[in-house]
Amino acid sequence: MTITELNRKQTAYKNKLKKIEQFVNSFQYVDETKDCIELTSKLNSINDIIKELDNLLNEYCSLPDKVEWNNSLEILSDMEEDAEKFKVSILVFLSKYEEQKKENAKLSPKSHIKLPDLPLPTFSGKFQEFENFKTQFMSVIGNNDSLNESQKLMYLKSALKNEAALIQSDQDNFDSLLKALENSSFHNTKLHRDKTDVSISSTAEAFIDTAPKVNSEQCFALRSTDKKNSKPMKYLMSTAVAYVNGMPVRIILDSASEINFISSDCAISLGLKRNQIHSSVSGINGLAQDIKYETNAIISNKDNSFNESLKFMVVPKISSVTPSCNLDISKLSLPKHIKLADPSFHKPAKISMLLGAQVFFKIIKADQIKINDSITLQNSVFNYIVTGGLPTADDKLHCFLLSEQEGLENLICKFWQLQSLEDESLNLNSQTKLCEDHFVNNHRRDQTGHYIVQMAVLKEPSCLGESKQTAIRQLNSLWRKLEANPNLQQLYRNFIHEYLDMGHLEQVFEVSEPTVAYYMPHHGVLRPDSKSTPLRTVFDASCATTTGESLNSILANGGVIQDELFAILLRFRKNRIGLISDIKKMFRMIFIDESQRDLLRIVWKESIDDSIKTYKMNRVVYGTTCAPYLAQRVLKQLVMDDGHNYPLAASAVSSDMYMDDLLTGAADIYSAKQLKEQLIALLTLYRPVAVRTYYALSPPAQLQIVRDTGSVSA
Repeated sequence: MTITELNRKQTAYKNKLKKIEQFVNSFQYVDETKDCIELTSKLNSINDIIKELDNLLNEYCSLPDKVEWNNSLEILSDMEEDAEKFKVSILVFLSKYEEQKKENAKLSPKSHIKLPDLPLPTFSGKFQEFENFKTQFMSVIGNNDSLNESQKLMYLKSALKNEAALIQSDQDNFDSLLKALENSSFHNTKLHRDKTDVSISSTAEAFIDTAPKVNSEQCFALRSTDKKNSKPMKYLMSTAVAYVNGMPVRIILDSASEINFISSDCAISLGLKRNQIHSSVSGINGLAQDIKYETNAIISNKDNSFNESLKFMVVPKISSVTPSCNLDISKLSLPKHIKLADPSFHKPAKISMLLGAQVFFKIIKADQIKINDSITLQNSVFNYIVTGGLPTADDKLHCFLLSEQEGLENLICKFWQLQSLEDESLNLNSQTKLCEDHFVNNHRRDQTGHYIVQMAVLKEPSCLGESKQTAIRQLNSLWRKLEANPNLQQLYRNFIHEYLDMGHLEQVFEVSEPTVAYYMPHHGVLRPDSKSTPLRTVFDASCATTTGESLNSILANGGVIQDELFAILLRFRKNRIGLISDIKKMFRMIFIDESQRDLLRIVWKESIDDSIKTYKMNRVVYGTTCAPYLAQRVLKQLVMDDGHNYPLAASAVSSDMYMDDLLTGAADIYSAKQLKEQLIALLTLYRPVAVRTYYALSPPAQLQIVRDTGSVSA
């Protein structure tokens, strides 16, 4: 294929990437099903383009040496970077839907427990039992659309016992027999009229004028009505708005609880550190539930006149929305000068915290204000709490932790679903679990404090074919480009020399090739706008060997084990003083075990006419599938090994790192300086990494920057 044809193909792929870029920039969440299909289609297209670009690169390398490439290789490299960037964006979009599916899956009943068959309710003829019987029977049989009228009639007849079984209806159908039961009453509660009028109590005065005259052969019953209580009452929970780290949270007070609770969503949004525990909490009827995480927080009121440091157990959800429906307060005359602890007490909303008996009576004050017979305002440190009941059209009764509207089966299902965050290790996919086990069993540290790791593989490296000739062809093509650009040539030489001078790359002297080896082609991408890294060298560990396999195709991908960037940014915004750190040459501070260094070979020569020499990397290489995981996992291990000596830094590195960048902060200058010093000490004590630290004060103070507080260690 000629250079013109290859350039034409390159232009076609570039146009496809532009369309994908437009899609990514304009994407909005609308319809889950449609969005997922469209995102998956675009993801497949990007994967195809990445493969085609790799093939196109090989075709360029196969051209005769005399053919001029111009800037084709640089354009191709930029396209590969764009494709990877778009791929990440689409995966982020898809992950939002995956998280929603997981949340929905947690809420949906998945019980595999075979519950015992519910017995059919029976009616023996006692009138006082009829209403209860009818309610139960209609919910199980009468309102069951899967049953026909004949089946419902047979079930009803089988439910009638003793005197009730003697009742006859005008027609032999379900509705007729049910009506006959309603119009009948029996000896223990029926009202007789033996040639005299029926006497009716005062509670049924409204029915006196219209009560039918009955004789000894007829009977009837009247249900009394109390007009004062014609609507059911909705009793209010003791809700208030408290403050944690300056952020308002809706709480509920429960003097019957020995423990304080916080929802997992609230703990995450507040940036609270969770500690793993193994505890059990018992509740109604002695039922026990496991709790796996706890956290600490300081609760205060708005003016900070009250604050209390409390321990909370973390659960996914404390209760459903409280109250369960909107309550009408238009006729409720509240004093205008009174401030309420929860101004939206009558509107359904989530509960983020539950405060128990430990602090309940510290919160409640002595004075009360009685509004009417059903509403009382109770004073507290959070202002006045509205207590009592309000009329509502909702006739369902609710308990705080259990709701009457829940079916028995759903309650059992939800109870047996652990109401705590799962242990992270249980959610690891197979490759992440493989990488974790492999790291734990194979990592070590040398005398200087450097970590030495191994790359986890999915297949034996012996499946790799010959790769050196492809690497040599691409090196020759690279030198034609370097000859045409002296500035790029000098930068590339400096890069290779830096690797050699720092001991990250070593020359190989050997008589014959080892049985298993892999050579990575490499090329440079010029970035003139970057002051720190004007040249970015890319090692292509995805280049296929003669067997079709590449190094990346046999390496396990450990995935991302750090928090999502969105959560880190949210926590960062709550700090009064922000502190940002950057780990220099993060990957290159980690040694690769000597047994695997032949898989990280490259070829290089000092000039276009010089002889080709073989080198091998001894550090983690950017461009390999496992590199991000190994860098993150080493940081985690560093905290596990030495973090106990630097608690502030350990907490920040554990929760506020995103790859090699740290976004954290503190509440005051003193804490910020302590954190900065501990970070530098932790990350440079054994010289495993080097750190550049910046810290900025919030306005109106001037921005202060401390650069390169650590030096790069070999």
